[in-house]
Amino acid sequence: MTAEYLSEKAETCTPDTVRTLLATLKKLQEGLYVMNWIQEDIVPAEWQVIGRNPPRGPYVPDEASALQQWVEARDAELGQALRFILSSRARINEGLHLRADKVSFVEKKVELLRKGSNVDDVNRWIGQQFV
Repeated sequence: MTAEYLSEKAETCTPDTVRTLLATLKKLQEGLYVMNWIQEDIVPAEWQVIGRNPPRGPYVPDEASALQQWVEARDAELGQALRFILSSRARINEGLHLRADKVSFVEKKVELLRKGSNVDDVNRWIGQQFV
């Protein structure tokens, strides 16, 4: 029954998803053995997952721009936030931690707390794209 389930999932899910399901079922099997609730494997030992998901990467500039415009057409504030994130090359998490006292419209200056607690003056990235 488990082999049928895994075969069905292999046809409808990505390899990484099936690999996760297989690992979960093997952990369940270990627990069932410890509890003496089973005497035989429920996951066939020969069952393996072939293939990997293609790696996810950043959007190319044209895709990112199109996405930002699509969002802005539906919600101006979210579009503006996304435009800032794209133009400053900030990670979304860095944008979420942006503080009002680190933004100066007079000086046209924005400071972000970057990964690793590094502070970066993002003006060199932004130029006239955002400010």
